[in-house]
Amino acid sequence: MAKKKIEIYSPHYTEVEAMVYCVKKNIAYSLEANTNKRFYIVKYIPSDYKNVIYLKENNKKVEFSEYKATKKIMELYVNQSKLL
Repeated sequence: MAKKKIEIYSPHYTEVEAMVYCVKKNIAYSLEANTNKRFYIVKYIPSDYKNVIYLKENNKKVEFSEYKATKKIMELYVNQSKLL
């Protein structure tokens, strides 16, 4: 049996800087586990963590693999940091 290669996303330093900037401005994104190694992307405000917003398309929660979800979160941080 061949071993599966595990994909791990490593963010670029500009993405990490955008993430730090957004968290300082009180906006954060996170992964919420679903079944079978699938994840939802969640946006929340750290000071009000009970108010959670899911990433949706056509009013349905979008599921991602861990690699794609992490990559999408970094894209969201970069886009959000440009807006702030």
